[in-house]
Amino acid sequence: LKTRFYSVPGSESSTFKIVLSLTKGPGPCANFECLQTDARSTSEVLLNSPEDYKGGEMAFFVNDEVDILPRAAGSLVQYPPKVLRGITSVVEGTRMSLLILDKDDAAGIDLPLTLTEDDVVSFLAHRACAK
Repeated sequence: LKTRFYSVPGSESSTFKIVLSLTKGPGPCANFECLQTDARSTSEVLLNSPEDYKGGEMAFFVNDEVDILPRAAGSLVQYPPKVLRGITSVVEGTRMSLLILDKDDAAGIDLPLTLTEDDVVSFLAHRACAK
């Protein structure tokens, strides 16, 4: 994990912390947000199979579109601080992951951005198509 964290450009001089994230359903989604501006990298390792829970999908808003990232247990996702991302509601079961965060980003992923109505409509339309 250390090697992967430092492979993100700009993170070479950073220190990191590892956080265990457990989200039990039914629960709220993680709103779309970006990392704080002083953060350099975030990585997430999914610890259990998506078959163990319903919902909890990682979504990225890139090029005016919402993309849902398919995941498998043990998969690693890395993204830079300026990527807008969220996680859909866990409606059943428990989603478990390890977050590898830039230690300078003391609050974790703490700086939400305001979405427009069009962003929400696009996200909901994508979710409806996926069902």
